[in-house]
Amino acid sequence: MKQLVLLVEGQTEEQFAKKVLAPFWSARGLFVQPVLLSTKKGPQHRAHKGGMPSRDVVRSECLRLLGQSLWDGVGLLLDYYGLHHTFGKAEIEVADPHERARQLRERFEEEIRNETGETSHPSRFRFFLLIHEFEALLFADPEKVTAHFATEKALSRLEDILKKCNGDPELINDDPTTAPSKRLQQVFPKYRKVSDGVRIAQSIGLEGMRKRCRAFNEFCHWLYELATTSHSTSPA
Repeated sequence: MKQLVLLVEGQTEEQFAKKVLAPFWSARGLFVQPVLLSTKKGPQHRAHKGGMPSRDVVRSECLRLLGQSLWDGVGLLLDYYGLHHTFGKAEIEVADPHERARQLRERFEEEIRNETGETSHPSRFRFFLLIHEFEALLFADPEKVTAHFATEKALSRLEDILKKCNGDPELINDDPTTAPSKRLQQVFPKYRKVSDGVRIAQSIGLEGMRKRCRAFNEFCHWLYELATTSHSTSPA
C-alpha cells in the first residue's frame, strides 16, 4: 500500500483526513496519515491556540517530510481564507478564486520541486488550498447539513447561498462575516467545526464533495494517481 503524509492546519482538517479521506483511500491502496502543522511554539500550543504557520515554517516541514523515503507522497492541506500573509496572497490580483488559488498553489509547488530536484510523475508533493475553507465542502449537499441539525426549514437558506455563488460551494467568499463557516453559524448557531463539520462531511461522502467542488476534485485526482501509478522519473 502506498503511504501519504498529509500536513493539515487544524483539528478539523485532521479529523476530516482521519475519518473521511483515510477510509476512502485506504480501500483504494493509499494509506493517509494526517499530521498537524506546528508553529515554532510547538504542536501542543498550536492545537489549542490555532493560528496559521508562516510560509517558511510550512516549507521547512514539507521539505523535511519529502526527505523521508517512507512517504510515497506528501500533501499539504490549507485554507485559503486563513492563509498566512507570507504566502503572498495579496500579490495575486486576479478576481476568480479558483485562479487565485491555482497560482498560489503552483508557485509554492514549483519552489518545493526546485528545492528537491524532483521530476517524478505523479509528483510526490501536492499543495491543496481549500477554497475558501473546510466548510465550503459541506455546501456540496445542503440537505445533509439540514438533516444533521434535524431542521428542514433552513434548507432554502443554504440553497440561496449556493445560488448566489452559481452553485459552486468553492465560490462562497472569504469575507470575515460571510465565509462558509460564518454562513453556517448564522443559520445554525450551535454549529461546531470539529464535531458537526466532520460528521456532516462523513454523511456527504467524498464523491458527493467531488461532484460539486472542482478544486477538491483535482486534489482527489492526484491522490488517485498517487495510489495507482508507479513513480517514474522524467529525463533530465
